[in-house]
Amino acid sequence: MLDLSSRHIDTAKLLEAVNWSETAVGSREGWSPSLQLATSIVLSSGLPMALRWGPDFIMIYNDTYRPVLGDKHPWAFGRSACEVWPEVWPEIGPAHEAILAGHSGPLFFENRSLLISRGAAGSETAQFTLSYSPIPDATVPTGVGGVLVSGVETTERFQAEARLEAAEAKARATANRLAAVLESTGDCVFVLDTAWRFSFLNTQAREEIAYGRDLLGGNLWDEFPHAVGTVFWDNYQRVMTERVPATFEAYYPPPLATWYEVNAYPSEEGIVVFFRNINERHAAQERQSLLIRELHHRVRNTLATVQAIFSLTVRSATSFSQFSDAFTARISSLAKTHLILTEDEQQAASLHDLLRLELASFENPRSRRVRLEGPKVRLPSEVAVPFAMAVHELTANAAKYGALSQPKGHIDVTWDVRADGEAQSLHLEWIERDGPVVHAPTHHGFGERLLKRMLTAQARAQVQTEYRPEGLRFIVDLPLSR
Repeated sequence: MLDLSSRHIDTAKLLEAVNWSETAVGSREGWSPSLQLATSIVLSSGLPMALRWGPDFIMIYNDTYRPVLGDKHPWAFGRSACEVWPEVWPEIGPAHEAILAGHSGPLFFENRSLLISRGAAGSETAQFTLSYSPIPDATVPTGVGGVLVSGVETTERFQAEARLEAAEAKARATANRLAAVLESTGDCVFVLDTAWRFSFLNTQAREEIAYGRDLLGGNLWDEFPHAVGTVFWDNYQRVMTERVPATFEAYYPPPLATWYEVNAYPSEEGIVVFFRNINERHAAQERQSLLIRELHHRVRNTLATVQAIFSLTVRSATSFSQFSDAFTARISSLAKTHLILTEDEQQAASLHDLLRLELASFENPRSRRVRLEGPKVRLPSEVAVPFAMAVHELTANAAKYGALSQPKGHIDVTWDVRADGEAQSLHLEWIERDGPVVHAPTHHGFGERLLKRMLTAQARAQVQTEYRPEGLRFIVDLPLSR
């Protein structure tokens, strides 16, 4: 005996088992040719099909339509569609009514969402791509006997597409967040695929290396041919092939002409490169190296200067007290000069500042005893030290024996810069007046010996001393670096 409650019973057997005389369509012997033909088409079709016949839309469907019904099969076979689908009939019923009344032609729906109930799990939203087609029947007044429903359930595909779209949206959001992070970083960043094509550059990278070019899609080695065979090539190749990170510093020649600090990492796409312009840092390192070399040179010169000062002071001193005072004053003057040089980034000193360092104590607001006049000149350390020592000796000599030893004595220091072939030289004159009558010395003292030794030996200067009765005149011509 046929079990009409089994969910596995096929629809061909149901067609024979149902007592159609108890339904609105009546016994099969009285079925119109249209109904018989439509039933045969539905049951033999490989596509999900359901026939909804007559004013009650009695349902006849095939086996491939059974999954749409779920637990409602086989109960639904031979029953009214509005009874089978009460949850959606208010939504789909009007279309069926319009077709059956002859007011509407075929209808098509793609991925139509319907809230249906077909199992113990309760209501669910399902998607269907389907068509409603009128079935002609000459035996009914409207000429339409029923509605043929055909189509497929697209819920899984729709959900898969929705999941894919959500995943793509998430990926886009992640990519946008990553791009925002890469844009906000202080580093320049670009990404290369496995074919060495640029797939991403942040704003900093475009400003640093693109120079108005659109590098996206371009090949790294074509766009930057000077990198081939260099440390850039070696490290990027290693990151791409061995899948290990690399950190290095390298110089890229013109047109970039820049030192870069580079960090390259393997990525799923190829490699990602973080880099930054370190020209300023390299320049600072070069300046630091230069300063260290200059410091070593200056220390050697300073030790030689101190040794010369000590030796000559000892020879000229007549007592320990005289030696101590003279040696201390000269070392103090040397220390002040070095302080000026140390505080200057270029290791140079202003000529005017060196003069004022020794002569400022003799300036009087009521009587201008010292006049300094000349253009701005900066002396490098190798010239500034011997020049400052010479000024100290001239000042000390003027205070003891020259113009500064008398209340009305004056000193004029004037200078200018003169062309000396392709180089330049400083011409300076120290002129004393209104002091004691000057007599040429019978022997050369310490000051004169120090002047000649330091200015001629260390600064390559030419010096001339004139012992005029009205005052000392000292002239120095000192070569300057261009």
